[in-house]
Parts: sequence; structure tokens; C-alpha cells
Amino acid sequence: MNTSKKTILIGGNGMIGRCLVAKLPPNTVVTTSRHESGKRQLNLADFKTDNLKFIHSGDTVLLTAAISSPDICKQQPKLAYAVNVSGTKKLISHCLSQGAKVVFFSSDTVYGETTSPAKESQALTPVGDYARMKANVEEHFHDTQNFLALRLSYVISKQDKFTHYLSECADKNRSADLFHPLLRNAVWIGDLLEVIINLTKKWPTTLHTLNIGGPTPISRIDIADAFSRQYSPLLTYNITKPTADFYSARPVNIFMNIEQLTHYLGRKPYNVDTAYLKELKG
Repeated sequence: MNTSKKTILIGGNGMIGRCLVAKLPPNTVVTTSRHESGKRQLNLADFKTDNLKFIHSGDTVLLTAAISSPDICKQQPKLAYAVNVSGTKKLISHCLSQGAKVVFFSSDTVYGETTSPAKESQALTPVGDYARMKANVEEHFHDTQNFLALRLSYVISKQDKFTHYLSECADKNRSADLFHPLLRNAVWIGDLLEVIINLTKKWPTTLHTLNIGGPTPISRIDIADAFSRQYSPLLTYNITKPTADFYSARPVNIFMNIEQLTHYLGRKPYNVDTAYLKELKG
């Protein structure tokens, strides 16, 4: 990475943001926060360009900030829209106008239910309020120079919510409750971080969207089994079929084509067993 330019991380408090801060060279990273003192203050629900005077031409902005819970998006739609759409669009427009590059963290849910691996070029059919908000932003900046949307599947790390839940259940000798069916190309956090670094080192001028997923679609049962094999063989679980209301905001199956990810990563992404081996024993 060109150390004369900065990487601006908008949303450094989340799991992905924290991992990015730890991975990127410290002298290149500027983070923002709504609440934490000592960081540059930025509230997407009340966006002001005066808060972004530190962004300059050639910088790369990694935009992970969002209200990501589908349930909160459904229960508090005005707040979610203000953050995920209105504020986000204003932020991106300002960054691009300053000559910065923007990596927007989107979601595989913009594809909706899929029966075959979705390619980046296909039409979006988002399911749920959160997905529609992500698709709204993507479509607004479609084919805009210096804008890149990463469509993330579920990201596996030792800090992700589901892994934390499995670990807690194993430590307390309590059976985990797993929702099934629910299939995703879950991806290891290390693969996500590596491809981001590759992209910021050599910006892909013709790429505007990129699927971020693992090698095969897997269920929460598959994830729990891999966790058990690599970390805690004593883990037990119960399987529950979610209600129709749960699926109204979350497609049952989202399969993604990862040919472009493999190209920019320089190899195939790791499977869930390797992900947990690296995360929990590395």
C-alpha cells in the first residue's frame, strides 16, 4: 500500500472494522466513531461534510458502518434508512468528489433467494429492508468510477456472533440452538482482509462489484460441526426450523459465484474447517 495515502475506515467499532484496524499498517489508518472520544466523530444519521475534511484525493475509504441487524431495520425503518441510505449516499458522494476511492460493504442478501451461484452482473432482487437499503446504495453508484461494492456473505472469525455463541455453549456445557435451513457461502475473515489489501494496493479500475464468499454454500449445522471438529468436540446442538417471519428478512439460500474473488485473492478462499483452524488455533 502507498503509505503516502490514507485508508479511512468508517465503522471501526464492528467486528470487521476491528479486524481491519489490526491488519492494516497503523500509519495509514484513520478511524471514525459516533461515540468514542479520541476518534474522529461521524454520525451517518446526521451527516455533515465538515466532519470529513481529513479525506483527500488518493485516499481509500472503507465503509463498513451500517445498521446491519435485519430486525432493527424492520423495527426502526426511519433510523435505519437515515444511516444505511441517506447518510451513506451523502458520505460516498462527498468522498468521490474529493478524489477518494470508496469500498462499500454490501451484502449477499441483495441477490435474494438463489438456486444457482449468483454472479455480480445479474439483476438484484433483495429480500428484507436491510437488503433493499444496500441495493439502493449500490444502484445509485452503479458503474461510478472509484466505487466498489463488496457483497459479503456471513463472515467467520473467532469474534463473529455465531462463533461466540457456539463457544459460549461449549464452555457452559449447553446445547446450541441452530436455525435450519439457512445456507450461505460463509467466508473466513482472513480471506476478506487479504482481498481488501490486494484491492487497495492495486485498484481494479473496471471492477464495481465483487462477491465475497467461501468455496461452497454451508449451513449453520456445517459451521457448528466444523467448530466442534477444530475446537470443541463436546459441543451439542438442537435444530430448529425458523418461522416465516424470520425468513421474510433473510432468504433461505444464497449461493454466490466466487470466480472473481478467487482471481483477486490469487487462490481459492479457505473452507470453514481451515477457517476455524486458523482462527482458533492460530
